Amino acid sequence: MAANATLQRVHEQGWRRGFANTFRKENRDWWGTRRWWVAILIWSVLVNGALAATLSSSSADAPAELIGMAQFLQMSVITTLIGAITIMQNTLIDEKKTGTAEWILSKPVSRSAFVLSKFAANAIALLLIAIVLQGVLAYVQLSAKTGAALAVMPFVVSLGIIALQMLLFISLPLMLGAFFNSRGAVLGVPLALVFIVMVVSNFVPSIVQVAPFSFGLTTGPADPMLAAVALQAQPLPTLLPLISTAVWTVLFLAVALRTRRVLEAGRSAALFKNRPQVSLEETWGLSNVVMRSHHPCQNPQGTRTASRRVGSHTHRQLSNSLGCRQPWGSCSDPQGC
Repeated sequence: MAANATLQRVHEQGWRRGFANTFRKENRDWWGTRRWWVAILIWSVLVNGALAATLSSSSADAPAELIGMAQFLQMSVITTLIGAITIMQNTLIDEKKTGTAEWILSKPVSRSAFVLSKFAANAIALLLIAIVLQGVLAYVQLSAKTGAALAVMPFVVSLGIIALQMLLFISLPLMLGAFFNSRGAVLGVPLALVFIVMVVSNFVPSIVQVAPFSFGLTTGPADPMLAAVALQAQPLPTLLPLISTAVWTVLFLAVALRTRRVLEAGRSAALFKNRPQVSLEETWGLSNVVMRSHHPCQNPQGTRTASRRVGSHTHRQLSNSLGCRQPWGSCSDPQGC
């Protein structure tokens, strides 16, 4: 009874199966540990600590509001992008190396729900800590320095632009984590893209509009960031960088979902093809179901113990999944097929 009390019934179907439970687990990793306040402390020191130092040292000749806004935007963009890459680099790799991912996927959890729960939980946490909280603290500092409340809507639009690019750098390491088992690759590829785009934009300035992998969305290497334009309550010159950022984010997330299917399908196929003794407990996480011969239809003496329905797999489904081509019950060994 004590063990059953810890089980969580899965109500979702299809690609959403198990999303609520895995999403709850990812949220506990953030808000149930000291991880959240450590992140708040680091971001507050880097972003608003630098802003406070800039405002306190600004001269009377230069407008403190403009200097403070520029400082805040610059530090926000750099810290959110690098912070998102650093946090997301371990999201899939650690669970793949320790076998946690295979164990979770052996339960009634779809691969789509497994990946989406990680994206959603980390995106919400980073948006609240790196965007909302830091934006509120910066707004209070800038308003106190100028002696009047700043316009709210331009400030919100500016933060929204930074948040959109942060989602891009959350989905990119998530996709790379599905491909690679090395943290170096997951961390190095996004930083390499930033460097490549910065270099190429000097020769092809328009590339930053369709490949938004630089520090801050902009229309060209010599143009101001779109977040700075929005913060000054000016109309945006173009929406193309915003559209391309959203498209790349969705594309990376879709590839991450697809890659998980390929990896799991390839592993299961290799287990059945290359190993004469295959434990279905290892492959699907089913209890009391063990294959004792390579193929029961080709080996009449081979038996497979499956005395009861386990999980969602019946005798017929298990036989079909193992490649039994004969009709149910037509094998020379009825216990085999």
